[in-house]
Amino acid sequence: MMATVKKQWIPIGVLLAIAAILFFIFDEAAAPSVLDTRPQSAANGEELIILNQGGNLEGHTPRGFAGMGTGLFAGDNLNPRFPEGDGVQTFLTFDITTLKGAEFDSVLLASDVAHVQETPFEDLGNLIAESVVYNAFSPALWNIPSQGLACTLATEATSAVSCDVTDAVRAALESDSKFLQLRIRFERAGDSDGTPDMVLFYTTNSNINEPGIFHLRVKGSSAGREAGQENEQSVLHVPVVAHLVKKSSEASTSRDQAGLEQLFARAQTIWSQANVALDVSFEETTLDDSLVNAVATGNFNLLYALVPDNDPRLHVFYVSDLLGPNGIALAPQIALIADKTSVDDFRATAHEIGHLLGLEHANESRLRLMFPGANGRTLTRDEALIAREYARAIEQQAQL
Repeated sequence: MMATVKKQWIPIGVLLAIAAILFFIFDEAAAPSVLDTRPQSAANGEELIILNQGGNLEGHTPRGFAGMGTGLFAGDNLNPRFPEGDGVQTFLTFDITTLKGAEFDSVLLASDVAHVQETPFEDLGNLIAESVVYNAFSPALWNIPSQGLACTLATEATSAVSCDVTDAVRAALESDSKFLQLRIRFERAGDSDGTPDMVLFYTTNSNINEPGIFHLRVKGSSAGREAGQENEQSVLHVPVVAHLVKKSSEASTSRDQAGLEQLFARAQTIWSQANVALDVSFEETTLDDSLVNAVATGNFNLLYALVPDNDPRLHVFYVSDLLGPNGIALAPQIALIADKTSVDDFRATAHEIGHLLGLEHANESRLRLMFPGANGRTLTRDEALIAREYARAIEQQAQL
């Protein structure tokens, strides 16, 4: 059952701090209004990006005993209660059904959000990816047999890691598997020095298994084209929570639910171009003034703490004012929208949702949705395919 959003309140100081930070860096009229380190998704006839599933098909387990947790970690001494020398390993799942029957040349496993702690490569060896097969993520996976080495993911400390998993993908397809599943771990479990030597993969919260932390980059003559054809045929459902900020001093929105229902109905006319359906629910929400100092220094973790763990839904907060910007998107799933916008109200919401679905600002044609500070309402085919890859990952996670 889905957890409810924590009820807290936010004074205007938080919004002033957000605007002060983001107005200069992410002014909607000039630059991207999204903090996004995720890989972009695309299917353009030559290349297809498949995001990791996220959610409860992924996580980490110890290497020496049964146990499990959220977060994608590899290394040793994660927990002081672990036995001496015990390590931790990460499990990933990718849906590869779009590749069945398709021709492709190569598949690259990659992540651009590796965070290295201490000296794991010096102490534990190379970071490797092994093929595994499991029906459900559980503590029992701690010693699951390997189906073979898929690739060496990294040999030194870096924020971006990658390796070729073409053979592993082909083997999974030949076995008629829906998924490519991988175990990421170091060659050695631990060095018994008591120091956590780790690589943590995350965007905003190290304990959340988000789609897009890892991705498969499929290159070939038909993989992208066939995925693109499928993309254009079916409706994908994206759950959205629209938060009416109330009882929050000057930050409270003047909007009501009836007004937001009309707003989202019009925003839906834009997203229907990509066959993406916005499944909206409404909540009255207050936010806490403890966010002020964190937000003022660019730390949005407390804002993300309002979202329940493993919640795949997009969360859009409607507030009184952002002191300039119409809206702000904080990847991967939070946006803030001001009461008064310089563009059509529903278009501001549709635009920020576009950022949360992987889209960047367009730099030409004011008719496009992603052109900043205008009333454009059109999506290009490439934008629709990118957004659908994100929407598909969100929909699949919501169904788990």
